[in-house]
Amino acid sequence: MRDGLILASTLGAATGIRSTAGLATLALGPPTTHARGTRSRLLRGALGAAFLAEVLADKLVTLPSRIDASPLAGRALLGAAAAAAAARRTAESKLAAAVVGSATAVGTAWLATAGRSAARGRGVPDVLPALVEDATVIALGAAARRRL
Repeated sequence: MRDGLILASTLGAATGIRSTAGLATLALGPPTTHARGTRSRLLRGALGAAFLAEVLADKLVTLPSRIDASPLAGRALLGAAAAAAAARRTAESKLAAAVVGSATAVGTAWLATAGRSAARGRGVPDVLPALVEDATVIALGAAARRRL
């Protein structure tokens, strides 16, 4: 049971940083680890493309803050969806996983925004914290995949 909530929080944290990361983590990789609903080749490709587009857009365009109401609500929903989808592999309650995934996505979105703001205040070019966020998301995704 504890492993399921750790997985939910890991997927939620990745989603808080890059909104598509949690679902992309579940969709990409060996077919034996795909969460229910992410086995379709078309869906897996779309989630992978959405993740890559988000990573690139984060560096190239000015996006609304991830803690504005709409983006934050989207991250909360996507964090809940990723965690609930993964819950069946860990025998975790889908509801408990969804709550943990959603809450972790929201908290991580706030932390990542604060980190970027602090770096900007010290004169660090915005691309550097963005790359640190990307590395963090990749590490979180790898950690989540090991728990699937």
